[in-house]
Amino acid sequence: PGIIKISDRAHLLFDVHQLVDGISEEALGPEKSIGTTRRGIGPCYASKASRVGLRVGDLLHQDTFEAKFRQLVAHLTRGLNVSVDIEAELAKYREYAESVAPFIVDGVHYINQAYIDGKRILIEGANATMLDIDFGTYPFVTSSNPSMGWCVHWNRPVPGQVWMHHWDHEGLHHPGGIWALPHRAGQ
Repeated sequence: PGIIKISDRAHLLFDVHQLVDGISEEALGPEKSIGTTRRGIGPCYASKASRVGLRVGDLLHQDTFEAKFRQLVAHLTRGLNVSVDIEAELAKYREYAESVAPFIVDGVHYINQAYIDGKRILIEGANATMLDIDFGTYPFVTSSNPSMGWCVHWNRPVPGQVWMHHWDHEGLHHPGGIWALPHRAGQ
C-alpha cells in the first residue's frame, strides 16, 4: 500500500449525494441559489450529521454495507421524484472495497503512532475560516469546518503535538506562520 492511507472514519460521497445537491440548488431558484459546486458535499455532510452516512470503514463490512446504503438512499431521496440505480451503485462499491481495503487504517491511531515514532506529519487543508460553516460568511460557506481548530479535531493528535510552520519564498522558516487568502467557490 505504500504511503497513501485512508482513514476508516472518512465519509463516502456517493452519486446520490450529487444528485440531491443539484436538485436542492435548482429548487432554490436563480435568486436564492447559493452557487454550490453540485458535487454532493453538503448532502454528504448532512448524511453524516443525520447519522445515516457511510464511512470508508463500512467498505470492509460488505455484510452490512448494502443495508446501510439502501437506508442512506431512502433518507436522501425521501420526497424527491428521482431514480437511483441501487444495484449498480452497490456493485461499483464492492469493487472499490477490494481496491482500497489495503489502504484503510484507523486514522487516529495512525497519526498518533506516527508522532510517537518521531515521524514528521504534514496536514494540508483548504478554504479556512472565511468558508467555515460556523465562522465564515454564512450562508456562502462550505459544508465543513476547514479552519485550523478543526484540523486538530479531525486528526486527534495528543495535546502539545501541533506546531504550525511556514516557509517563505526565500526558503526561510517561520514557525507559526499561516497563509491566508480569501477564496470563494460558486456564486
